Amino acid sequence: MPTKKTAKKKTAKKKTQKRSTVPAKQNSSLIEIHCGCLGSCVANPSSVNLSPGDQVVMNATNADVKVTFKNGSPFVSNAVTFTILQGTAHPVETIKPTINPTPPKHFRYGLACSNPRCRSDEDDAEFIIP
Repeated sequence: MPTKKTAKKKTAKKKTQKRSTVPAKQNSSLIEIHCGCLGSCVANPSSVNLSPGDQVVMNATNADVKVTFKNGSPFVSNAVTFTILQGTAHPVETIKPTINPTPPKHFRYGLACSNPRCRSDEDDAEFIIP
């Protein structure tokens, strides 16, 4: 009796995926900060951890608010001082992508509200960027 030849199934070679040498893009976050008068001129939240590339929106809830960064600007625009009118928001700002300090960099800022009964807060608010 002749022997039957069995056909071998051809299997396709697995393609190896090349690994990219380009680092994955970090997702940026949109952070909203509410500023206004609550007995004193305050930001909520007052301390924010941010990453390079994050976007920040600061708005004034119940008074005009003047924002002054005390040790340079964390923003791409390099804005150090700006005023936010009551009920509006400052245009979206992006955290500088080149910030890479060790230890984290603290950008302290003070607030002054237009309401004369609202004292300026003695504790600065801050952005912390790792």
